[in-house]
Amino acid sequence: MLYVSGAGLSIFIVGKSMGHWIKPRRPPLNSVNMKTTQFRGMAMKNIKKIELAGTAGLAAAVAATLAIMPTPAWSGGASLDSFVDGVHHSTTMSSYNDFVSQRNAGIFDDINNLYKSSLDPASAVLNLSGTDVIATTDAGSTSIVLSVPDIGFVKTFSEGSRSASQKAVETYLKHNYKSLVSKIMTQAPLNSIAGSPTSGLLFTSATTDYNFGQGRDFTPSGGIGISENRPNMSFGFGTSTIGSTTINTYSVPLGYTWNFENGYGLVTSLPISYVETVYNNTTTIPSYQASLGLGVRVPFNHYIDHENRWDLTPIFRIGASGSEQDYSSIGVLYSGGLLSEYYFDVGGLDLSLRNMVAYYTTVPVYASGISTELFGSVDNYLFKNGIRVASPLSIPGVGDHLFGRPVTASVYYNNTSITGSNLFVQEAHEFGFDIGLLGKKASADSSWVASQVTENELRVGFGYTHADGVSNAVNATMGFSF
Repeated sequence: MLYVSGAGLSIFIVGKSMGHWIKPRRPPLNSVNMKTTQFRGMAMKNIKKIELAGTAGLAAAVAATLAIMPTPAWSGGASLDSFVDGVHHSTTMSSYNDFVSQRNAGIFDDINNLYKSSLDPASAVLNLSGTDVIATTDAGSTSIVLSVPDIGFVKTFSEGSRSASQKAVETYLKHNYKSLVSKIMTQAPLNSIAGSPTSGLLFTSATTDYNFGQGRDFTPSGGIGISENRPNMSFGFGTSTIGSTTINTYSVPLGYTWNFENGYGLVTSLPISYVETVYNNTTTIPSYQASLGLGVRVPFNHYIDHENRWDLTPIFRIGASGSEQDYSSIGVLYSGGLLSEYYFDVGGLDLSLRNMVAYYTTVPVYASGISTELFGSVDNYLFKNGIRVASPLSIPGVGDHLFGRPVTASVYYNNTSITGSNLFVQEAHEFGFDIGLLGKKASADSSWVASQVTENELRVGFGYTHADGVSNAVNATMGFSF
């Protein structure tokens, strides 16, 4: 591990040999003109001491939060803003090597001279994956206050001198960095497991599970029908903006539904996603996600002799995310839950009420000897409730058939709320609509290709997600069944 020592800032590298070449993890959320450079991870078998005399003491205190982390986690970089005696100093670091290079170039010298010569007021802000780590000291004070507002962390270090207070910060971080960094990363806006509602593995898994209830067809006359056994496939694109970072997700959910007598069914799904995290429109870090889900649909209305359809679907899923360049994107997620979908007809409209409760938890895995627990953990219950209204659609001048196939449309609203671990997004609201062409029986003399096009359902949809801290969260999907 890395930790900071001394008022002049010495960095010690202590720990196990990494044995791997490391690429940098993601840049900070609000860095300016950051250029992410690839570099090779340092072997940690032996203790090395790199003297950084001339680096600002206060900057050292706040940079310690990043410096103590293992190299793969550190390497994403940080933005560091310092205020000493009213003078603003700003810099960004794309890697540990960049930190050392800036020191060698004398970037920190002017801050250091002011900081060491008097007890001037000073502050430093380090941005770690979109979360600010702040160190401050008041005029005439030897105390240093270390805080992370997003996770409610505040701690004051009061010793006889600023150097001694900085040493206390160093000692605290040396022994507590794992729990502190884990809390920061769990709630970080760019967390690949539970960050953006359009790309976080927890949210995409929940959306896939929630849509398990769509194994029923809307018949042209209204009402719900049971489709034959069939595979299904869709293409999706989602994008959202958090601060100056844009996250684009390209997904290909694959699935198969076995429909049995009396409404029973077995549903499987395998969504695969490619995620691009774009920082300041200059740097793109790719990552990947995949999960496998299984659900058993039970027609509960059969057991209570109810005329309207009411399906209950127990669901289990396991998923994973990863990246060659971003070690904090690596994670494994398990989930289990229950989906309820109640169908009824009102004035020719098909309505469905969906309710889902599911439990999601991460499982620690190791990358180059580093446990993913360092990058945050998830232990949450998710509640998703919504309503969908569908109807045959009549297009002016065209009618309710297009290319000889019945046209349907639906609108929906979903609410997602999360309890348990504090995450960046605790609640989200989704609004959307879709338009589809139902299949029809092909003529006996149709070719195989023509029959597939004619008999299979095609649906196109658009959605918008509202969540605090997230903007421009939209998605588009096109799905069809074979």
